Amino acid sequence: MKAVIVVDSVYGNTRKIAEAMYSALGDEAQLIKAWEFQPEMLEHAQLVIFGSPINVWRPTANMLDALKKLKEADLTGKKVTAFDSRYDKWWAGTACYRIARALKRQGGELIAPPQHFIVLGPEGPLREGERKRAAEWARRLKEKAGV
Repeated sequence: MKAVIVVDSVYGNTRKIAEAMYSALGDEAQLIKAWEFQPEMLEHAQLVIFGSPINVWRPTANMLDALKKLKEADLTGKKVTAFDSRYDKWWAGTACYRIARALKRQGGELIAPPQHFIVLGPEGPLREGERKRAAEWARRLKEKAGV
């Protein structure tokens, strides 16, 4: 796989964002649930994207576990970035910056600033247009990464 998306989702909103990105990336992409993630799954990836909803102002427990496993991976030469789903409020917290730092610590090259995708309530739905925006973002990442 040339592109790997590792995602956790509580109410399905973050998964919908990841699925839009996966579709935009095409046949060379793989979508992995955070609780199934193993570092060797990134071995042949050129582009690595991690995404999580915000849970108590940080990534979910499943994503935090995936990030612990990430410490065993070498991302040198891989293009990386992260995203989260959140309210459109300053107090909502963030998950994507913490995830991006973890990806960079393992040698990944951050090719785009981490991205927020907006949900309108605790269980959603996504703000109108967010899936389309996710797909467009993924296409730009694919170009930048040369995937």
